[in-house]
Amino acid sequence: MKKIYFLTLMFLGIVVHLCAQPVVADYNILLLESGFGYSDNAKQHFEDMGHTVTKVDASVLSAAYNYSPYDVVIFGFDSNAPTGSALTHLLNENQSCGIGVIMMRGDNSVAAFDMGASATYTNSDVTITNNSHWITSAFSTGIMNMGFTWKTNMAGATSNTTVLATAGPGSALVVHDDYQRVVCPYYGHQTGWPSTTAESLMDRIIAWAAWDCQTVDVPVTNSSEEVALYPNPVGLSLTLSLPSDARVQGNVFDVTGKQVMQFTSKGNHTLNVTSLEEGTYFVRLLIEGEVVIKKMVVQR
Repeated sequence: MKKIYFLTLMFLGIVVHLCAQPVVADYNILLLESGFGYSDNAKQHFEDMGHTVTKVDASVLSAAYNYSPYDVVIFGFDSNAPTGSALTHLLNENQSCGIGVIMMRGDNSVAAFDMGASATYTNSDVTITNNSHWITSAFSTGIMNMGFTWKTNMAGATSNTTVLATAGPGSALVVHDDYQRVVCPYYGHQTGWPSTTAESLMDRIIAWAAWDCQTVDVPVTNSSEEVALYPNPVGLSLTLSLPSDARVQGNVFDVTGKQVMQFTSKGNHTLNVTSLEEGTYFVRLLIEGEVVIKKMVVQR
């Protein structure tokens, strides 16, 4: 239910600009470590932010590891990505929307998850360079006061990613364009404590990574009539079956949260999607003050 709640907020936040405040404060985090102890600080940070954190050694991950209790797995400073069948299992879980992945370190994890070539750390300021993505949409471009020293400095961002912030000569905040994966500044380093702004950014990172892209329907709770989209997948024209005589405001977003269409209607509506590229989209409907979100697939 919390993921549905977040998704509703996500699309509301695209239409009405959100301030830099935490988006949601109740995700189940699997935090990985391997021995340096920095993850103890990270665990405290995330719990202070309201999340539930289970800290385990990265070596326990296997081809049969059960990720279902968790919304997101976070690789801390001292944890590496799994290899072999364990990595394949985690990649499959991530690609099927089973769990989000956040990397707060470099080494083999950024390459294993198709994010970049390599990553080190820098004491340079984090600079927001792209605030068109939902994660950074609540912040202005420019230098962000993180409140702590070491930040990710990733090189070789892949063509499947979008860089949202830099630090020094490299990238400090990067999202994958197809899956819920993020490379972000390291939270939990012993030098410094995250600022309020940094916590707000991390809340948005966690919420975006934890979003279950298969959980897209929000019921119109006070309506006895169902909302339906057909055909779906759609090639040319989509029919929206809506409550009779209901006033509807609609917005269509791509998987990055960018609005690509908007419309108003009273009752059923036909949507021409010929201008949209093939892929997955989300239709947000405001119906008499209530929200329903449906997934739409354009396929030709």
